Parts: sequence; structure tokens; C-alpha cells
Amino acid sequence: MAAVPTANDVFMLSQTASIVGGVFRSGSGMLPQEFFEVDREMQGLADALKLLAHTFEATDEFYILADEEVQEGMSTILASAQVTLHDLQSFVERYSAVHVETHLGGLRVEKEWRNSALEKYRAISWTRDSGDMLALRGLLIMHCSTISTLTAALQR
Repeated sequence: MAAVPTANDVFMLSQTASIVGGVFRSGSGMLPQEFFEVDREMQGLADALKLLAHTFEATDEFYILADEEVQEGMSTILASAQVTLHDLQSFVERYSAVHVETHLGGLRVEKEWRNSALEKYRAISWTRDSGDMLALRGLLIMHCSTISTLTAALQR
């Protein structure tokens, strides 16, 4: 992401959050409840990012005219979310597998968790600070809250 994020940058982050979050609810077996809770927080973050992107489009002039300190603050908020999403995306790549099935005359491709990840998910570090799934949810809630606050401030 550039130093000054664009609406398109934020839309891309929203897409990443939605796609990565979807892996937390996909799979052919029974998933732990914590996975669905992470998915819910990821979808909330995706929605918050999408709303921020729309707000950036509507208030583009404000963002360009904002002083450097305000721009740096916005960039820091989004860069922090981007790091978390990138880490989760890498994590999903490591602990998931592609599942292909025939569906209504076509192929349906989705990622699902490897059994080894499901068996030891409580012991896995889900955050950079070696946090568990509860810590991950807290981090996602913090990102969602911060981005929602930023959006509300821009809409005033």
C-alpha cells in the first residue's frame, strides 16, 4: 500500500479480509466454534474497510488536503490492518488445502483447513505476538473499531 492509501487500496484490503475470513467457515467437517467467530470478525472488518473505501471516494479532496500528520495517522491505521491480514493470509496458505468438487455441472474450488491444523488449533499461535484465537479476535475487533471510528470522523 502506498504512503497515501487510495480507495482502491482499501477495497483490496476489504476483499482480502472477506476471502481469508471465508476460509474460517469452509470445510467439509465440523469446525470449532472459534473459527466461525473469527470469520464473523473478519467479515465485520471487510465491511468496515468497504465503507471506508466508499468514504474515501466521497471525501477524496479532504484526504488530499489533510495535513501530513492526519495522513500519517490514516496510513498507520490501514498499514496495521494490512499487516494482520497479510499474516493471516500467509497462515491460511500454510494450514489449508485446496478442495475441488463438482457442483451443478461446474467445479467448485475452495480452501479448507488441513486436519493437522484443526487438531492443534488451540496450540497454534494465531498472531505475531503468539496469541491464541481469542487474541486474534481481539486484534480484529480493534482493527474494525479503529477503521469504523476513522470512517465516522471522515464522514463528519
